Order: sequence, then structure tokens, then C-alpha cells
Amino acid sequence: MELIGWAAAVMTFIAYSMKTMLPLRMAAIASNVLFIVYGMMADATPILALHTALLPFNLFRLVQILLLLRKVKRATSDDRLPEGIAGFLTRMEVEPNKVLFRRGDAADRIYYLKSGRVLLEEIGKYLEPGEIFGEIAFFSKERSRTLTARCVGECEVAVMREEDFTRLHYQNPAFAFYMLRLLARRLEENAKPHVQ
Repeated sequence: MELIGWAAAVMTFIAYSMKTMLPLRMAAIASNVLFIVYGMMADATPILALHTALLPFNLFRLVQILLLLRKVKRATSDDRLPEGIAGFLTRMEVEPNKVLFRRGDAADRIYYLKSGRVLLEEIGKYLEPGEIFGEIAFFSKERSRTLTARCVGECEVAVMREEDFTRLHYQNPAFAFYMLRLLARRLEENAKPHVQ
């Protein structure tokens, strides 16, 4: 019985020494189970009550962590626009050949091209439907547009406000990883013309 009590204490110490949440929760669960056994054997009601209450809490947190890890894993392997983003996009009325923003303009939104084509004038690149653009300005120090974006003929465009973009970036791992991959791809594409 005393050995179980010491094992529970050691597991508690190990849980407190963990740097990351997954092993911490697993050690805490092991500690809870050992303390429950110890509390029943030693007839220690306060210990038994405390760890019986903590066990479901730690199990719940462990499940949350595992679900989050699954979302992150899925997000890192998927290049499509994450689900649920459409609710943050608002349709924007766009005239044919309209300039959406010019280089140097202040950035307050990002754009999603639903149909048509958009030309990034300074680099001569055409964006196709399904692409997000205008995001680089949110990460730049000056927070201004680095290129000019102009619709080529008729376009259907949706926009996302900066506040929604920031909230999604911090709260939705799939969106955050999508944006990181998009930024990395844009940096690679912008570097290509300079490679001889």
C-alpha cells in the first residue's frame, strides 16, 4: 500500500516536471489512478475524493490535446482552403478590370478569388480561382501592399477583415498552417526569377 502511495507521489512529481502538455496529462492520469487506489486501500477519503474528481478532468484535457494534434496533422498535409473559412468571407462587388489594391496601400483585408483572374502587375503573375491573396501585407513591418492586384475582366471576389484573419490565424490550426504554406510558396515563387 505504501509503495502505491510513493509511486503516485513520483508520478505527480514527473507530471509537474513535464515541459509539454501531452506527457504532463498522461503522467497526471497515472498519478490520479495510483492515488485513487492508494486512497481506497488506506481509507484516505480526501485523497480519494480529490483524485476521483481530477481523473475525468485530466482525461477530458488529454482528449482535447489528442484532437488538436489530429487537426494539426491533417492541416499540415492538406493544401486546400480549410473548412469553415467561408463564413468569414464576404462577397465584394467588383467591376471588370478593377484595381483591388495598389502597391503601398494600407492593408485592412485579405482577398479570396472565387472566379475570374487577378493579375499581380509588378511580377506579371496571374492568380486563379480558389486562391487567397493580399495576406503578405499583414505580416510585413509596414503593413502595406507589396504589389498591385487588378482583376482581368470579370471577377468574383470575397474579402476577410483583418480582425477575422487574426482570430482565425490564432484559433484555427488548419488555417494557420494553410497560411504558412501559402507564404512559403509565395516566397519560393518570388525567389525563382532571381535564380539564374
